[in-house]
Amino acid sequence: MSAANTSSYRLVGDRDDFQVRKCLITAKFAGVELNRVDADILDKATQQIVGTKLPALLLNDTTAINQSNAILRFIARKNPSSTLYGETPEQSAQVDQWIDYVLNEVETCASVLTYPLLGVPGFAPSAEATSVATTNMMKALQKLDAHLLDHMYLVFDKISVADVAAATACINVYKLILTEQHRSTLKNVTRWFYTCVNQPQFKDIVGAVSENCVAASGSPAAASSGGETKSSSRSSRGPASTSPAVVGVEFNTTLPNGGLWRRNRTRIREIITRSDKGLGLVGQTITVAGWIKSLQKNMRFLQLGDGSCANTLQVSCFGVGGLFS
Repeated sequence: MSAANTSSYRLVGDRDDFQVRKCLITAKFAGVELNRVDADILDKATQQIVGTKLPALLLNDTTAINQSNAILRFIARKNPSSTLYGETPEQSAQVDQWIDYVLNEVETCASVLTYPLLGVPGFAPSAEATSVATTNMMKALQKLDAHLLDHMYLVFDKISVADVAAATACINVYKLILTEQHRSTLKNVTRWFYTCVNQPQFKDIVGAVSENCVAASGSPAAASSGGETKSSSRSSRGPASTSPAVVGVEFNTTLPNGGLWRRNRTRIREIITRSDKGLGLVGQTITVAGWIKSLQKNMRFLQLGDGSCANTLQVSCFGVGGLFS
């Protein structure tokens, strides 16, 4: 695939938002340079251009595109040599059809079922809403399964932007909702899903997606169909996240308190963007996690980055036993 236009764009949105991720994955396939930034590091003039509806794509200093699917379509069409939008007008229409199908039939149901498990603040659907979402989601996936019975991908024999949109919307569904019983009735969807997410372009953005099934009594689907509700409660999956966006977090329930640090940690961005530059945190105990960017030879200070912003946090290693074990 030849390189796209050398122009680069800024995508404003949280790295863990699945709508941001599908745009980043599409850019990888299209060969379009896309730089993700957090909204709170933009200057006020740029924030006014972007608006409050995220994600948003900054085309230049005065123009932005909102709505994730509008951004998705723009990126897919940006590289004329790519086949992400099909090779004929008929195929392009089918791509549009599946993008709209995923938006209307899958994304809403997936949000109702997964957001409570991810601890998204202020999102607590009723038992009735959860039951309806489960039924509608399974119907939507079964329609996909029937289509994929004799199709490698949704539109033709190559991945299109429709596959990117659909597979990204299903990531948290597969991580948190679908049990072995569910997957046994969705064999074609499951084959297609793991074919998509194992592509390098997906892995660069979302990492590896485990093929392990959700425990039968641990999903809202099981609870709404008469399964044990105790194991499907939020307490069995850890406390709600304090982060404003935790859509991409995969709960690790195979270890005691596994993955708990990912939900309770303070992101470096939340420290350095404080009006007091973090001075108000002096004397308090906070938890940060990330990657060591640099380390002084005397092993006394390190620069820690967690991907939440471009800046790093300097950490003193005095009195920290076993830090590098």
